[in-house]
Amino acid sequence: MAITRQKKEIILANLEKEFKNSTSIAFTSYTGSTVAEVQKLRRLLRAAGVRMIVAKKTLIKLAAKNTGFKEIPDESLPGPVAVAFANADELAGLQVLYKFGKENEKVSLLGAYFDGEVLGKTQALALAQLPSKEILLGQLVGLLASPMRGVAGAGYQVIAGFARVVDAIAQKKAK
Repeated sequence: MAITRQKKEIILANLEKEFKNSTSIAFTSYTGSTVAEVQKLRRLLRAAGVRMIVAKKTLIKLAAKNTGFKEIPDESLPGPVAVAFANADELAGLQVLYKFGKENEKVSLLGAYFDGEVLGKTQALALAQLPSKEILLGQLVGLLASPMRGVAGAGYQVIAGFARVVDAIAQKKAK
């Protein structure tokens, strides 16, 4: 069924708004998925703060061009494509699509825009497999706290050693 020009203009304006406001953008294939599977994917993405839009490839490319993005290579958009726009966590859309694609073979990550660059499938998959932002921050805190734990442990050992010497002297005088 053909889309009217007016409807295309609305979709294009919506895509342009999303391209401008997103921190990262992921392209995914969903060919062969049932409506229930796509709805489940949309719910998972929405829970992660990601919005998914299904549109014609020409409109997606035009919206990217109109908002100053680099041209999307054709291999990033084979067949029917959906675009996931992440607003808060840059990796959220990529990670949700990757995890959902592991459970459902019909959904696959095709590419992405990340930090102003166009990423191919392999680069997008590598980013999607990174730990979440919270986990990375926790690991950073652990690394920063590690030297402090070492200093605290060394200080404890000095004090404990001093206490053992004083105890040994007290026991010796008691005899």
